[in-house]
Amino acid sequence: MSSAGAEQASLLGRGERALDLPADYRFILPTLPANDSSKCTAFLHAEIGVRPYRIEDFKEPLRQLGVLSDVTGMGVFQMGHVWIVRLKSTAAKEKLMMSGKFKVKGGWCVPMDPDRREVRLKLHWVPFDVPNDALKRALEEFGVVREIIREKWHIDGFDGVESSTRVARLSLKEGMTLESLPHQLRITGGPVLVVVPGRAPMCLRCKRSGHIRRDCRAPR
Repeated sequence: MSSAGAEQASLLGRGERALDLPADYRFILPTLPANDSSKCTAFLHAEIGVRPYRIEDFKEPLRQLGVLSDVTGMGVFQMGHVWIVRLKSTAAKEKLMMSGKFKVKGGWCVPMDPDRREVRLKLHWVPFDVPNDALKRALEEFGVVREIIREKWHIDGFDGVESSTRVARLSLKEGMTLESLPHQLRITGGPVLVVVPGRAPMCLRCKRSGHIRRDCRAPR
């Protein structure tokens, strides 16, 4: 995730809105499958610290969003805080995705779309003098770069100051998936960390997917 207090990027394929999640909100995800059968499927990433979750915990939030009656399948997906949901139609899925985030058991739950073609990437550790064009060139082999935005802090005393994180909006090429995107780029000789919502992160310590360095349990 981004530095504490920096602007949050959208995690929605088409929602295009800031999530404004707490700075300590953690995303830990398995790889989310995307195929022809996922057109009406979404995933729910619930707050890790509020586990365990039961299906009845989602009843009222989904009812308030107006999609409870559209749910045709639901269950845990590999991790206790990640749930898979199948809906009756793409319209119902779109309604769920447009919510951006909602509360479950008092914690934030973020819907994710594994089938989206347009993604927003978080690019961390970018030196301030690196032009957006350099980042654009590095990403063009994966799709069309629609925009790159410099994140800014919203903390007293630093309001409006640029952070070292940028957000790129990318339309994936045909045949490309979230897994096709690199975990790191080399820009002007240095590493740039690439974080993709909906893709399992890679640990920079053990180089395995599914967790980040601070959660790594590999022997030192």
